[in-house]
Amino acid sequence: MRKTQPQTVALACHPSSPSSAVRGLTASARIGGAGKLAVRFVLDAEMAQVVLPPLRPSVRTDELWRHTCFEVFVGLPDSEAYCELNFSPSTEWAMYGFVAYRRGMTPLEVRRPPRVAVRPMGRGLTKITSYGELGMAISPSWSFDGGKIAFTLIGSRSHYLGIWSGGGKPAVHTMPCTSVVSPHFLPNGQIAVALNLRSESAICHFSPARRMVSSSCSMSQGFMT
Repeated sequence: MRKTQPQTVALACHPSSPSSAVRGLTASARIGGAGKLAVRFVLDAEMAQVVLPPLRPSVRTDELWRHTCFEVFVGLPDSEAYCELNFSPSTEWAMYGFVAYRRGMTPLEVRRPPRVAVRPMGRGLTKITSYGELGMAISPSWSFDGGKIAFTLIGSRSHYLGIWSGGGKPAVHTMPCTSVVSPHFLPNGQIAVALNLRSESAICHFSPARRMVSSSCSMSQGFMT
């Protein structure tokens, strides 16, 4: 069987089951070396609204269609017989043969199980920090109104508190310590953050709208104003 180039088609929801979560779904297939069939699905969706099964061992499993899965139907011209291939985001799979439409279903025996891989594409991502060699931004936390993000900026010599306000470059605040851990917005707009102060750890709060008036955080009070 000769090799073929990938052929991609855009799939559409059935009119009886529209989905507001799915923006698009494409499928492509090609025949590779040794007659191997390679199939690729690309799902563009609000993934928080899509129910995905957890990762499991990649073994043959029946009734995958009851959950989120991808299906391939393979047939020959002038024949009612066809094969149905099921692939789940859990990496489980199934293969069946039919003598006609939904008739005579039998599991297909395979010498080697298929290789099922699931990879996030990263579409829809917007980069809001760019520090390069200056540091690494980690531990993001959204404000309650959704307009700001607090994060830790790990520099070469110290940690900093970063705050992005929805446009332009994030503001970077120097704390009275070298370790800034897991900043988190409070309902009042202030930020709770764990700091190492004088070899001791403390939970402090920081207000982006106010300047720091002290270079230390009192361990007896446990808060920074």
